[in-house]
Amino acid sequence: MALRISICVAGGRSGPLTARELAAYAARAEHLGFHAIYFTDHFVHTGPTMHSGSAFAAIAAATQRIRLGFAAYVLPLRHPIAAARELATLDALCGGRLIAGLAAGSHAPEFEAFGIPFSERGARLDEGIGALRALWTAPAATHRGRFWHFEDIALDHKPVQQPHPPVWIGSWTGSPRAARRVAQHAAGWQASGLHTSVEEVRTGWGFIERACGETGRDPSTVGRAYVNAVTWLATGREEAWSEVAPRLREREDLRVIGTPDDAVAKLRRLEDAGIQEVGLLIQDRSLDQLDLIAREVMPAFASPTPPTQGRRGRRRRGSRVSPR
Repeated sequence: MALRISICVAGGRSGPLTARELAAYAARAEHLGFHAIYFTDHFVHTGPTMHSGSAFAAIAAATQRIRLGFAAYVLPLRHPIAAARELATLDALCGGRLIAGLAAGSHAPEFEAFGIPFSERGARLDEGIGALRALWTAPAATHRGRFWHFEDIALDHKPVQQPHPPVWIGSWTGSPRAARRVAQHAAGWQASGLHTSVEEVRTGWGFIERACGETGRDPSTVGRAYVNAVTWLATGREEAWSEVAPRLREREDLRVIGTPDDAVAKLRRLEDAGIQEVGLLIQDRSLDQLDLIAREVMPAFASPTPPTQGRRGRRRRGSRVSPR
């Protein structure tokens, strides 16, 4: 399977976005053949943020084929009923293209602002996933848990994807607890391009394989993505680094910054570690960077052309079949 290349979108340093700007960026990414567009999700953070659900809705109408999702949606900050309705609505708005990337959260001041103990985030995520699935699939859901209680709640609109959108779990590492969560609940693991080294990808995947063995799950059914990888390319390595905001220059080992050849080499290392998809976080949502990546990086990971089987067996050049 060829490495899939996607795009991640955050608030950026250039100020507020209009729906028109987001739509243009998303439409270009779809035209160029990127696999998916993911939104980061924060209410309070150290850098610029935007409301991820609103941003998602803004590009749903501007695209037709590209998958849309979160990397990752901080479920513990929301009541499951609110989250289930929002995500079901977004799945409908995009015609069933939602990838429900969920995470426990990592920014303690954000939880403090909401009055939610940061130490409870993992337990809230586990309980929230079960509540989400019940709300998405049952005619009327009842939940009695440690954090939330509700009786006979029926969503009038279920997700388009049945039984529900694919749930992916985001975590910095595949620690034993996170690995069990992925093995039990998720279609895949979203490792963090902001925090997870290539070696930690390998270690984390080992924990997930072990957790799958303990739960009787085939690990080959668990997807592996590397998201929010800070990316900026130029003709020279020094030039690329000089154009990146100072706050993004830390952890050079995690960045996809340099020449297109540097980017290909970094993505190859991730692919060798078992990653199947990389989500690139491009500074200021540069259309020129999208074009450069599509022209100079993506061809290195294109699927080989299958042998022709006569006129009826030929696929059109450039056609794509989404694996998820």
